Amino acid sequence: MDAKWLYPISQNWPLSAMSAGDTIDPRTDASMKGRYQGGRTRSPNAPWRVFAEMSLLLLCAALVSGLASVQVGPRDGPPAPPSPSSSRPLSDERRVRSSFADIELAPIETRSDGTLALRLSVRLRAGVHILAPGQRGYYPLSISFPEKSPVQAGRLELPTPEPHVFTLTGERFLVYRGTFPVTQHVTVSSDTRPRRLARIPALLRYQACDDRVCFKPQTVELVWTAERPREERR
Repeated sequence: MDAKWLYPISQNWPLSAMSAGDTIDPRTDASMKGRYQGGRTRSPNAPWRVFAEMSLLLLCAALVSGLASVQVGPRDGPPAPPSPSSSRPLSDERRVRSSFADIELAPIETRSDGTLALRLSVRLRAGVHILAPGQRGYYPLSISFPEKSPVQAGRLELPTPEPHVFTLTGERFLVYRGTFPVTQHVTVSSDTRPRRLARIPALLRYQACDDRVCFKPQTVELVWTAERPREERR
């Protein structure tokens, strides 16, 4: 057959009854009636239209991917403070839900030396991990207090992290997964009596990652409260 009569199926041709590379002779195929005129074939969809549609699909995919994650590798320079994320209480101030973790706070614990222990439990969503303190280039887990807070942050107590290799870059990190406890030790300013503190607000910062990307850093508002005396709970 003369090559000039071959009509490639990529030109808007039905694919249900043929495989890639099949051709149609417009002189003999009845479904081509009206598309062959004067030795030429007319395609209802010009190549530029196909190109425009593919470009639009690629642009949409890029936008969706950009919203889901902010980085794939570490950043250069010191991290800027992340903007606060929305956190929704589950039932009271001691239970908080963030984008990638459910957090439960224990009552303020006064120790014998006059310091306080602020305890919480973090339960991460399946498939994600967060970085342990000391990791550079990302946002590791941290707790901070307002400028005029009556307490000053001391030692942050965490369980032993586990090693993790970032798939795309081969970087090695120490991370936390699943559910784990956190204890923030604080000292109280000299003009404040530890047992008089009923509420201690703070900010928990972390960055969640999976095996492919690291998501936008999260800032969660926390409020530790004192345990009410038994006579007040009756």
